[in-house]
Amino acid sequence: MSTEPLSLEALAAAFDRYGADLARWPAGEARRAAALLDASGAARQALAEARALDALLTADAAPLGVGSRARARILESMRASDPVARLFGWLTRGPFLLRPAALALVPLLIGLGAGVGSSGTVRSDDELATEIHTLAFDAEDYRDAE
Repeated sequence: MSTEPLSLEALAAAFDRYGADLARWPAGEARRAAALLDASGAARQALAEARALDALLTADAAPLGVGSRARARILESMRASDPVARLFGWLTRGPFLLRPAALALVPLLIGLGAGVGSSGTVRSDDELATEIHTLAFDAEDYRDAE
């Protein structure tokens, strides 16, 4: 371990790494930094800046108070950006003459979604049982052949 003082660049890097409190530093580096701080005004200026930064980082920030009107506006804007909430709001608070027509579309859309979501091939229980039976016996024949 070297006994010569740190360079200004090394001191700045050590402030970034360990902070401004030399008691938290490894003993060897703290001694070298103390030697530089005794000899250099620029090093003392760097220490003052590091302490100011540490104070900013550790300061207790008071929580920001948001008034009830501002909070309500923020929440309302969040709800307005939700497409499901907008659709529901339009269906319940939309133009009076369009509400019945819009509500009549709901079952149609549900049916369309169910139709698109189905596989398209409908099998009877007998066909499904026949396929399972065939697969089961094919597997048995394969095991018997071994």
